[in-house]
Amino acid sequence: MCRLRYLLLVFLLLPGTLTSAQSLLKPGKNKYEKGKLVNERPVGLWEYYDEAGNKELAVQYDSSRIVFQRPDTARYELRSGDTWKLGRPSRAPRLLGSHAKEMRLITGNIRYPGAALREQVQGDVLISYVVTKEGRATNFTVEKSLSEACDQAVWNGLKERLSTWVPAVYQGRPTDARFYLRATFRIIDSEQDLQESNKRLQESEARQPYTDHVIITAIFKPINVQLPPQGL
Repeated sequence: MCRLRYLLLVFLLLPGTLTSAQSLLKPGKNKYEKGKLVNERPVGLWEYYDEAGNKELAVQYDSSRIVFQRPDTARYELRSGDTWKLGRPSRAPRLLGSHAKEMRLITGNIRYPGAALREQVQGDVLISYVVTKEGRATNFTVEKSLSEACDQAVWNGLKERLSTWVPAVYQGRPTDARFYLRATFRIIDSEQDLQESNKRLQESEARQPYTDHVIITAIFKPINVQLPPQGL
């Protein structure tokens, strides 16, 4: 009897486990945000929360006022003339919404390319972008390439997200700020491998507030398939 070993591909999206990101994240009615929509536009008071349920931001859309923004004294990459430098803005740049929700949606939008899986491609894609003083994300640039397919997958996952921001204020004026997204593609084959990979990623995690990190995981799970004897 001939026994062949096959690989069954399963996708896991981290952080967290997603059954249906879109259904879990109905606008204004999920754990990341509370608010009301009229004609698909936010009205009145909206409150935004992080993964742990702590309030990040509150916006009164009827008067276009930010009524609460979580204190942030971190240093950011800010434009100073024609150069960039680390500085502490008087108002930190941040997404107009829940940062945690956007990262969850971005992670859910990125798929491990089939070509990269076949070639066992693993590693990081790093994309930079600029949040302008008008509060728009522009100038998306691949700073570190992994493969054409992986770069494109991250690009596709980003292109409809990160749209509207509260811009940085530095030295009394709105200022451009630069951000990065690091996307890690990895392939694992066991629970032990997953735990070891998580540990390595935690040790290498960027600590800058202007660098986000998403993880795209493919699990190759070995299974045995029994075929009938030859000649039958």
